[in-house]
Amino acid sequence: MIGVSGSLSFTKKIKEEVKEFLNNTLLLTLSEEKTKITHLETDKVKYLGFLVSRRKRKYTESQLSTVKSTQVTRRPSYASVIIEAPITHLVDKLVEQGYAYGGQTPKPKAMTK
Repeated sequence: MIGVSGSLSFTKKIKEEVKEFLNNTLLLTLSEEKTKITHLETDKVKYLGFLVSRRKRKYTESQLSTVKSTQVTRRPSYASVIIEAPITHLVDKLVEQGYAYGGQTPKPKAMTK
């Protein structure tokens, strides 16, 4: 996963440079089906089982705070990345691999070995 702060054309240029590097230097091929260019503020990306996104600027504008000692107003960075773990998917995986009992409310299995 590569994060780029720039335009779509700039991002496509970086993708081509990475593709050339992988082909020429590492002798690997870049999968076009799996390689996606996404705007994190509007879409979530599934990566290694996690959902990656970014907060909207509108949210952080409501998070203004004032430093008491200097009376300076500050706003947190709106570029913070959010990583979510899809709990239902993770629990289903635990049931599938035998670490939990399935059903309406899955329950953990005791490992007594």
